[in-house]
Parts: sequence; C-alpha cells; structure tokens
Amino acid sequence: MPGAGNPQAWNRYSYVLGNPLKYTDPTGHTVACDPYEDDCHADPAPTPAPAPAPCYTCDGGSHDDDDDDPNPNCVGCGETDPDPVVELLQNISTGLDIIAWGIDLYNVGVVTYGGIYGAGVALPFALGGPEIPAVTGWVGVGIAELAVQPSLQLANYLALGSTILTAVADIRSGDTNIEQGVIAPATLNSITTTRYGFAVPEAYLSLAFQSVSVSNDLGWTSFPFSNGSK
Repeated sequence: MPGAGNPQAWNRYSYVLGNPLKYTDPTGHTVACDPYEDDCHADPAPTPAPAPAPCYTCDGGSHDDDDDDPNPNCVGCGETDPDPVVELLQNISTGLDIIAWGIDLYNVGVVTYGGIYGAGVALPFALGGPEIPAVTGWVGVGIAELAVQPSLQLANYLALGSTILTAVADIRSGDTNIEQGVIAPATLNSITTTRYGFAVPEAYLSLAFQSVSVSNDLGWTSFPFSNGSK
C-alpha cells in the first residue's frame, strides 16, 4: 500500500488517487507529480496526525499524564501510587485515636451514670475507682470525674502517640518540611486537639476534642486548620 494514511490509497485498483491529470505512477508503487504540471509541488499524501499523548501505568490501568492534550484511549487514575509506609502510619494513628475516643466515651458514661444514679454505683466500673456510698447530682459527677482521671490520661497518651505518627507520616510524604517551616494541617490539627485534651481533664470536653481528632483522621473535617493551609 503506497500510503496507509490516505484512504484513497486503500483501493488497489485506483490509479494515482483518481487524478491522472495531475499525478503519474511510473513505478506502479508510488504516486509521483507530473513534471509538466506547474501546481505539483508536494507529496499528495496527507500529513500524518500527531501521535496521541503517551499512557502511563497506574494501579494496573493507564492514564494520561498530559492534562492539556488528553489521550482518549487512557483512563484517568491517580498521579502517583501512595506510599505504603505513609498509609500504614496514618492507619495506626487513626486506630489509636479511635481507641482513645472509645475510652473517652466510656469515661463520659461513667460520669453521667455517677451523676444520675450515684457515684458509688458507677465507681466500681471505673479504672481504679474504689466503691463508696452512692452520691448523685453534681457531687456524684465530681466524684466520678476523679475516678476516671487515670483512664482520661491513658486516652491522652494514646492521642499523643497518634500525633507523633501523624507527624512522621507527613514528614515522609513531604507535606511537612521542617527546614522550610511548613507543617501539614493534619499534624497541626492533631497537635492542637491533643494539647487541649491534656489541658482539660474533664470527660465531656475530652470526648469533644477527641471526636474532632477522629473526624480529622477520617477526612470528615479539617479543623481548626484547613487542608489548604500549612
């Protein structure tokens, strides 16, 4: 076939692309200009179309890396594969925060139960709490708060471990650059909620801060620092 890019060349019985007044075929294989024609200056074959943008492998599929000139034959996917170490650190960090949130939820239950039904009933279920006569109301709440302090501190230290892992993950991923003074929002959020958790040894407030921390870990919120700021 003399020119696969020209549909007229597909007909093997066609002579000089159906234009014998302008072209000749002295060899029987290639269309040539008639030297006696003044307007015959170029190869009649059309200019080949530009090659499509290259495809790159991504998670078993292909994607186009050129957003300005996309290749329709490539399906979209993420730009880079996630770092498995970063993912592992983030998952462990989220797990620690969820465990701390569960402990805080238990502490709130102990304090609430102590205020309504009596601290003497609730204290045996608290970590390290001695059994005393039942006291209801605000006094019962206060006694129950004292009883759950060890478990509150346990939750705070779990949240601190989560903060350290988050910071390490952000440094490894490049979101945090200490030399340039850039700290990722995830690390800032974790530091903030953990700091207030240690500063406020009260079950309800501790649960509120830990709930924000878990929400940030799961991507539901980014508070108080947004994803767009560092």
